[in-house]
Amino acid sequence: MRKLYGNARFLQGLLIVWLVLLYLPGLQVGEIPTANGAIPISWCYLFSVAFLPVLVFQFPRLRIPPWYVTALYLFVLAWAAVQAPVFGLSKGVLHWLFGAYLLLVLVNLGQTLSEDQLANVLQTGILAFMACHLVYTLVNWQTVYGVVFQDQMASTLGSLTRGGRNLDATWLGLGCFLIRKPKWRIGCLLYSLAFAVIGVSRVGLIASGLCLLWILVYDPQFGFRKKTALFWCGLAAAGLVAALATGMAQRMYDRVFLGYGEGAVSFLSGRETMWRNVAPMLQAHPFGVGVGNAIPVMRAEFGFNSYEDVMHNVFFQWLLDEGVIGGLWFLALAVLLFVSQKNRAIGWFRQPTAAFLLGYLVLSTVQFHGGEALMIFTLGCFLLSRGQWIALRAPRGEAAQSKEAAGIK
Repeated sequence: MRKLYGNARFLQGLLIVWLVLLYLPGLQVGEIPTANGAIPISWCYLFSVAFLPVLVFQFPRLRIPPWYVTALYLFVLAWAAVQAPVFGLSKGVLHWLFGAYLLLVLVNLGQTLSEDQLANVLQTGILAFMACHLVYTLVNWQTVYGVVFQDQMASTLGSLTRGGRNLDATWLGLGCFLIRKPKWRIGCLLYSLAFAVIGVSRVGLIASGLCLLWILVYDPQFGFRKKTALFWCGLAAAGLVAALATGMAQRMYDRVFLGYGEGAVSFLSGRETMWRNVAPMLQAHPFGVGVGNAIPVMRAEFGFNSYEDVMHNVFFQWLLDEGVIGGLWFLALAVLLFVSQKNRAIGWFRQPTAAFLLGYLVLSTVQFHGGEALMIFTLGCFLLSRGQWIALRAPRGEAAQSKEAAGIK
């Protein structure tokens, strides 16, 4: 078994299939109804069992993520158990358990792959998802036509990520960071931008815009230079003309500035209503209410009556779920991401996985819940590229090397 999972091609294939399934959580065989909502039995969860035997086989010499990640997982799960008798046990615990397992798989099996092979896994995964998304969009061309030309609601577009068009547009935009071939990246970026406009997704536009900015700064072939200025200006003009001609520019303007009121209130699409409750709820529960319980407690104790199930701000989510400790831990991890970029030799956030995580951090101020599997998969590859892991039991040389890489003296 060790020989089989130690084969780079075989392992790459397994990880690519798993990553594609993580992009498509809607592929499921059923769901388990609970008082806290249905738990989907998705293929991405079922397929993950394929990695369990090798983890069991390797248990005596298991590797774990760096202490600041491992300790966080243990804290969140332990605190959820402590708070369960008071506030209940949210199904959000399952996201954290699955995320811990995902990281454990990558840290242990990913050692077999080179950084180039891991980058290929990430690129193939997002390209496969984009291909599936393009096919899905073409199959539903009548809905797209209605949204673009007949003022049909953008919410009718549907979703492959099971999170709505906003989440589709977000992962499409962030995924462009992980595409290594410049021409492919440009093509995929144009598609992600087009879908964000058609879907009237502001977070999608921000995600794609961040990648576009990254390309303009770092891409040697398509970066903004004298020889490419005409290309980008022409592309921007063509996009603006198309948006104005189809009316999509007006709809985006209406959604941003007129959809929910005026100014910042409109742009936040009602998020500010729930964010107003952060301070009083933190004052009432400074140590948190357990992972995933922020919104239910907010409804029960503070009269919040929206359909939302997450805070749409990862810092606030951690602050209310895990208390002041969780909020400070999130900020510390954000600072650590910046500190990891102190080696300017390769460029500030020039590494694709680092840029992806920075993009996620920016978007986490208005979206996400903090335990996204796609982010965790990319985080695992980022940690591997930096040698960030700890060997629980290994030859002295390997243990010392892993501790040194993780910053432990």
